Amino acid sequence: MSYLTLIGAHRAVSELLENRPEPWDVVRFKGLFDRLDRRNVDLAYEMLSLRSTGEVVARAELGGRQEPDKVNLPKYLVAEIDDLVVNPMWLIGGGIGVSRRAGAVSPDYRVFRSRGALLPRFVHHLLRSQPYLDQYLLYTRAQTTFDRRVQQPDLDNLPLPVPPLEEQRVIVDYLDRETARIDTLIEEQQRLIEMLRERRWSVVERSVALLDWNTPLKAVAVLIQTGPFGSQLKSDEYEDGGTPIINPSHIVAGEVVPDPRVAVGAAKAAQLARHALEQGDLVAARRGELGRCAVVGAPAVGFLCGTGSALVRFNRTFIEPAFGAIVFSSRRNRDALALASVGSTMDNLNSNIIGSLRVPVPTLEEQRELVAEISGATTRIDTLIAETERFVDLSRERRSAVITAAVTGQIDVREVA
Repeated sequence: MSYLTLIGAHRAVSELLENRPEPWDVVRFKGLFDRLDRRNVDLAYEMLSLRSTGEVVARAELGGRQEPDKVNLPKYLVAEIDDLVVNPMWLIGGGIGVSRRAGAVSPDYRVFRSRGALLPRFVHHLLRSQPYLDQYLLYTRAQTTFDRRVQQPDLDNLPLPVPPLEEQRVIVDYLDRETARIDTLIEEQQRLIEMLRERRWSVVERSVALLDWNTPLKAVAVLIQTGPFGSQLKSDEYEDGGTPIINPSHIVAGEVVPDPRVAVGAAKAAQLARHALEQGDLVAARRGELGRCAVVGAPAVGFLCGTGSALVRFNRTFIEPAFGAIVFSSRRNRDALALASVGSTMDNLNSNIIGSLRVPVPTLEEQRELVAEISGATTRIDTLIAETERFVDLSRERRSAVITAAVTGQIDVREVA
C-alpha cells in the first residue's frame, strides 16, 4: 500500500485495503478500467439516466424531467450492459453504478469498461460501498455544483481491492441474496411509514380544514430566508464538535437532531451568524421532502440553517410556532410547495415561494387549543413512525456494513454463504 498512498489522499479506504486478505491484490482504478468515448451519433440508443441508487434507468421513467437539448443528443455517451457509469458531479451522493441496460447517457457523465480483473457486479457493490463514498467526498473542494466534481486524475489513482475472480463471484452472490432480503424488509417498513403518515395527515387536515387559509405566510413572519449558498459552506471547513449545520436530514420527526460531523468552527459560525437559529424559529426542508419542518427548541439555539433548509421566524403576535409548524407541514401546503418548487434536478424552494404560502390565522388561544388537540391525537402515530424509521435506518446501516465487510474482505463470505 505504501506506493499507493503516495499517489493521493486515500485515508477513507487505506486502512481497509491494508488489512485485506492475503491473496487480494490492490490496483489503481486506471489499471482496471478503460474510459470509453463512443457517442450516440446516429441516435440508435435509448436515453438513460443514472440515479443516486446506482440504477441506470430509461430517461422516460423520470416523467419528462431534465429533457436534453436535441442539438446535444449526438454527443451523448454510449453505455453497454455491464459498463460503469459515473456522474462526477454527484459521486458523493451515489452517482455511480454498473448499467444493466444499453443506452446513451449524458456527455457530462463518464463511461468505463472493466478490463476483466473485476466482475461488473463486484464493481457495483465496491464503488458504492461507504468507504468509497467517503473517499469521493475527500476529493471534493466544496458542495457547489463544480467544486464537488471528482476529477479524473483522482479517480484514476483510486486504489481498489482485487480478489480472485472466483471469490468475487461468491461475494456478489452472497451480497445479492443479503441485500435483497434487507431491501424487502426496508420496503415493507417504508410502506408502513407511508400508511402511518397518511393517517396522521388525515387527523391534522380534519382539524384545520375549516379554517380561513387566506393570509400569506410573509404577512405573519418577521424573517424568511434560505440557508447560505453551498460555496459559503465548504466541506474542508467542517469541524467535529463545532456549531451544527441543520439540513433536511437533521429534521427528524419534528425535532432538530444535529450531526456533530456536520458542523463549523467558531470563525465560520460568526461569519454565518445571520443564519443562526433562535428559539421558536421554524427550520424547514427546501429540498426533498417538502413540508418537513421542526420548531427550534432551546438545545438548538445558535445552530446554523444549512444550505438545504429554510428559516421562518414568526411574528408571535399572530402565530404560535407550534401552530405554524402544523399548517406549514399540512397536506395543503406540501402540495402547494411541490407545485411551486423550482430547480431541474430536485425540489428547491426559495424565500419568495415560502412567503407566498397561504396560512390560517385564528386567535392565539384557538391556535393553542388546536395544537393540544392535534398533539393528543397524533402522539401515538408519531411514536410508531419514529420507531419504524429507526428500524429502516438500522437496516440501511446493516446493508452498508454487510457490503463493506464483503467487498473489503473483512468477512469470509464462503463461511457464511
